[in-house]
Amino acid sequence: MALEFILLIDDLPAPDLLDLVISAQVDQSLSEPTRYAVRFAMEIDEVLQDYTLVLDPRLRPGAAVTILVDDGLGLACLVRGAIDRHQVHIETGGPGSWLEVSGGDKRVEMARAHRTVAWSGRDSDLVSTILAGYDLVPQVAQTFKAHSDRSNTQNQSGSDLEFVNRLARRNGFHFWISYQVAGLVVVSLGNFKPSPPRPDVPAPPVVIDPFGPELSINVGDRSTQTMISFDIDVDFDRPVLSSGVRVLEAVNEIVPGGSLLPPNLPLGPRPIASFASGVMREVFLTTAGDAAELTTRAKAALSEAEWFVQARARTTKYALRNRILQPHMVVPVHGLGKRYGGDYFVTAVAHNLDANGHSMDVSLARNALGV
Repeated sequence: MALEFILLIDDLPAPDLLDLVISAQVDQSLSEPTRYAVRFAMEIDEVLQDYTLVLDPRLRPGAAVTILVDDGLGLACLVRGAIDRHQVHIETGGPGSWLEVSGGDKRVEMARAHRTVAWSGRDSDLVSTILAGYDLVPQVAQTFKAHSDRSNTQNQSGSDLEFVNRLARRNGFHFWISYQVAGLVVVSLGNFKPSPPRPDVPAPPVVIDPFGPELSINVGDRSTQTMISFDIDVDFDRPVLSSGVRVLEAVNEIVPGGSLLPPNLPLGPRPIASFASGVMREVFLTTAGDAAELTTRAKAALSEAEWFVQARARTTKYALRNRILQPHMVVPVHGLGKRYGGDYFVTAVAHNLDANGHSMDVSLARNALGV
């Protein structure tokens, strides 16, 4: 069976290398670098008495690997990034030997160099400047707190990835890389914004695909099942309120508990607060900033904590009728009953592509239940 993806090396098709591919794996998550591993069959050249695949300059360290898959209505890019590792397995006689190349997206490059910078301006402007330096088209939600040399600068002492991720977490955002595909041309986008979108953060409206993938189990006959299994873990003991204190030079201003609720739109009728009994758990913050800074940090902490439903599913591209799942998607899940059925947020996907097809191990989250 032919492998269900297109392999580009340095943005050029490599059909001869694709013919040698045994398997490919792509691991995606919300905010961590996407990693890939592509395993090629290799044999010793009887004339040269060498493994020529290892010497192929297209598989050199630093070469850009792109993996494209058909997603029903067009091509989708799972990953684009440089090779940073080789693994070699050699069998007696030659057959059964393989070369595996692996690497990651641009976030791997962003994590390499240490920088010490005192930034001024809005967080969104700082991030846009950093992303442009890595040939990423910024897709950045605007932030409003402005830092200046005369007040509080944003101080970076670490890699660009560490700094951008820190700013993302402080604002209740995520930082990730997505792709626009036109033919075989792939453009990398650097996203710095809430995911899913939040009503309190200005952003372009989300385009919902009415024909997007859906997950179902134990609904109808076997031909309608899109999942092999589904596991759910619910943690009801998470923060639902915030409180904090602003530490100033002359006065400490205490903000009473219960000032904020989780900021995301609930993916169901019953958010976590509706299950609380007795004393509600709250998150306590300390900041040297102004009231707006404390509010921003409180929203970020509650936004992170409110995903109290974690789930895992196994599915295949064939079961999803030639569609794929990727992090940051919101997908409906059917067949779980009134309490657990409904919309879920995709947080990670492990794509496995080999001669058997394209399978996906999916992690999901939810910030509300049905009943």
